[in-house]
Amino acid sequence: MADVSALWSVRGRWAGGPAPLRGLGGWSSTRVGLPVTCTRDIRSATASALRLLGVVEPVRVSVDNGEPRTVHAENPWVLLPAGTHRISVTMPHHPSGGGLRAELLSLEPVTDWSCAVQDDDLLTGFAAGAGPAQDVQLPLALEPGEETWIDVDLSPSDDGFLVRLEGSQIRVTGWAAGECVGRVWVGDRPAFSGGDSNVLWIPSGWSGLTLLLRGTAGPGNPELRTLRLESPDG
Repeated sequence: MADVSALWSVRGRWAGGPAPLRGLGGWSSTRVGLPVTCTRDIRSATASALRLLGVVEPVRVSVDNGEPRTVHAENPWVLLPAGTHRISVTMPHHPSGGGLRAELLSLEPVTDWSCAVQDDDLLTGFAAGAGPAQDVQLPLALEPGEETWIDVDLSPSDDGFLVRLEGSQIRVTGWAAGECVGRVWVGDRPAFSGGDSNVLWIPSGWSGLTLLLRGTAGPGNPELRTLRLESPDG
């Protein structure tokens, strides 16, 4: 990662010439709110990503005088192929704002992925089937890629249950009353949006709970430490 916040040339009707060099967004003028464009050349030997930090209002970014694109706080990235590129950032002039910073990150492909196909109908059939069982004591440790099934007895409830799991590097799929009720990642996991990604919900009147646990590779050792049944109403 390289900090590329400095040495941006400032262009605007009032900036004069030659274009002054400033930190990104660091130009001082009384013409508040008018557009100002900061430009500099950025070079990377590999594919890279330019990240703008401190973006509050959306800004417009063009690469090599191409079509400008909007960059905002939720997606502050501009992807760049290897080579030298002229980057222009246009924003409303805001001298009392916090200013922007720019970082250049080199990109490398992630290889050697392991993939496994899991048929939902087949798994649901396994979950509904009966087989030899033994008591399970928590914490339960697994190896990455190892799987195990757990059956949980549910007492009658008018409200149903929230199943909350704590641990590390475990992917958990749950079934109740012959239906898949969801999948959660305990510990390191993909990004989620909406809802509560840490719990499974069992509707009232649904009998039994079967969990398929799978250890996943990551920064910690796969382990399920606790399993709690909570009321949805708290």
